[in-house]
Amino acid sequence: MWADTSTGQSLGRPGLLTCGHSKKRGTVGAGGTGEASVRDELSDIEVGIRALPPADLARLRPYVVNLSQGSFSSDGQYASSAADVDAIFDLHLPRFVEAAQRPVPLLIWAHGGLVNEESGLRIAQGQVDWWLRNGVYPLHFVWESGLMDALGQARGPLAAGRRDLWDHTTDPLLEEAIRPLGRRAWASMKYSAQRASDHGGGARYLARRLSEFCAADPHAVALHAVGHSAGSIFHAHFLTAARSEGVPSFETLQYLAPAIRADEFKRLVAPAVGEYVQALTMYTMRRELERADSCMQAYRKSLLYLIKHALEPERDTPILGLEDTIVGDPELSSFFGLRGGGGRRSEAVWSRTHADAAPGSRSQATSHGGFDNDASTMDSVATRVLRGRKATPFPRGAVDQARHLYEGVGGSGAAASPSRPSAVTPLPGGAGTRRALCVGIDDYPAPHALAGCKADARAWSAMLGSLGFSVTELLDADATRQGILDALGTLVAGACAGDVVVLQYSGHGMEVPDFVGDEAGGSNGDRDEAMCPVDFADGQLLIDDDLRQVAAQLPEESLLTVFADCCHSGTLMRAFVDLPRSPSVRTLVDLHADVRPRYMRLTSDLADAFRKARSSRGRDAANDVPRARPAVLFSACRDYEVAYERDGQGDFTRHCMSVLSKGVSGLTNAAFMDRVLREFGEGSQQNPELDLADLFGPQPFLQTAQAIAGRGAANGMAGAEAIAPGAGRRGSGAAQLLGGLG
Repeated sequence: MWADTSTGQSLGRPGLLTCGHSKKRGTVGAGGTGEASVRDELSDIEVGIRALPPADLARLRPYVVNLSQGSFSSDGQYASSAADVDAIFDLHLPRFVEAAQRPVPLLIWAHGGLVNEESGLRIAQGQVDWWLRNGVYPLHFVWESGLMDALGQARGPLAAGRRDLWDHTTDPLLEEAIRPLGRRAWASMKYSAQRASDHGGGARYLARRLSEFCAADPHAVALHAVGHSAGSIFHAHFLTAARSEGVPSFETLQYLAPAIRADEFKRLVAPAVGEYVQALTMYTMRRELERADSCMQAYRKSLLYLIKHALEPERDTPILGLEDTIVGDPELSSFFGLRGGGGRRSEAVWSRTHADAAPGSRSQATSHGGFDNDASTMDSVATRVLRGRKATPFPRGAVDQARHLYEGVGGSGAAASPSRPSAVTPLPGGAGTRRALCVGIDDYPAPHALAGCKADARAWSAMLGSLGFSVTELLDADATRQGILDALGTLVAGACAGDVVVLQYSGHGMEVPDFVGDEAGGSNGDRDEAMCPVDFADGQLLIDDDLRQVAAQLPEESLLTVFADCCHSGTLMRAFVDLPRSPSVRTLVDLHADVRPRYMRLTSDLADAFRKARSSRGRDAANDVPRARPAVLFSACRDYEVAYERDGQGDFTRHCMSVLSKGVSGLTNAAFMDRVLREFGEGSQQNPELDLADLFGPQPFLQTAQAIAGRGAANGMAGAEAIAPGAGRRGSGAAQLLGGLG
């Protein structure tokens, strides 16, 4: 079953985003305008949504059930009745089953309460044939309320502006302006969702007929439910009613950007997962994309934030589809596998996923309303419905039609605008290419599991993608020592002068004995800093000497930046520093995060395993590499401190994402570090610091020395922005690095 309901611009779903007005105000046909009280732009979009021709409406009848306030709709351009539902189960569905291979997947799309009749019918029209080609029988609920009208009227004259300013000024004003009307409209929509599945409701009648059909032919169909945005609320009630009516269990329940309250999900849905619902998948956006989205051409965050802050009775109500809700709730984190729970019964798919993500777990949506017109998401939904079989690709025509409908209300309807969150400006172009490797490991053996490292890697992957990098991800089991070195080696081997290479790592860190003698005089004694790959227990640690050997293969006039979100990374990349014999620059950015500490103690058994593993690889080559080339070192904590993760993300990663989401144009390394320091504030448990030779303080962030020569003079980059107050200080790592130059 598919329940969906995007709203507003950010709701950006092509079609579902229209006003959501009640049909009783008049049908919108060619040239229709809707009620005069609705904001002009909302009326304009109604003009663009033409009524479907009678022949198209007739063709939809076996697949669409239209509801108004929970009951069968008797007016508008498309009326439905109990007799139409009878025809589905007595005539149309049996014919389809007879001609297909059993069991036939039966999917019911109850498209959302924020969508008007015309838009809902257009969405159904764009998808019915695709489902049928995949051997799936689709049923679409079309249900609507007046929420978008109410929000449009309450919004007033507010217009678009700078996102970072709006987050703190206009957005709160808009929330206050919308709250009185918006809460009533949202409550009315939720009531309609519940009313549809109550006794006497249209969805309840369909559930009763479905139960009778399944009882008469138990092996005819396999049941599936999908809910987008407020459609998750619709299905919370529908599945309860279906179970009450004796409908067999559902193989899958799939949520797209669900707008259901977290407490209602726990009460109505979660207990059924693993019993009445065999598997639940939630597709939703990372925090950064939610905050880069917008709604109604005015609100500078996604619809889910508007619901959280303004539409529910209590301010700041946790909404299931927000990453903040999941990572901040231990029960939900465990349910969706962020803390080692979940498993095959429940999974969260965070957009945007890597291109190599498993089939059924992919999404490239970048707006709240973009999920059901994102080919990657829709193909994943179909893959799960088809029990892993490859689906016929989602049609481009449906994507374009949906996007066109959403753009009319200011929404992008964007599924994936190639690797580019809208709030981030790409880095200036140059002669070189940009490549990145993002590593995140949560799945350490007990009791060492973490909860935010994969989230970090994916956040960095999305951000770096937005900055023009081609990104490779290594997560959990793929992030072995050799896997990391091989992937990094591939990036380095393919690099040319002018290229930029980034390594980002989130996971455990530790200190190990220095077998080479290159750590003498460090602030943490004669010890190496080490990353802990997933196979660390076998002694497969990744120390600074290993990374140095790979970095030494980079050509001159190239750039390596390392983001190490682990403990003891303050001098992790000390080995990258070599004598200044060229304009080449090696940059380190150390990130540390979370409240779990990302620290692992070196036990005697692990030390022995490390010695054996290192000995088995033969003579160390670390001392063969020239040393003491000047370097820029951004560290999230000092080499004797602990890095933390909290709420499912590293502290340093979180603050870096906040800085980068506001734009990188004109940023130098020093200015970047200074902004991150401001995000941490005073009294932090970990102390980020910028350790660098003064010569490289003004270097443009994530750009090569060629960029300095090509643009430095023109942009006047050596002033206050280059060396921000406090950002250029030398910490322990810098003192050692610079001491080696003397």
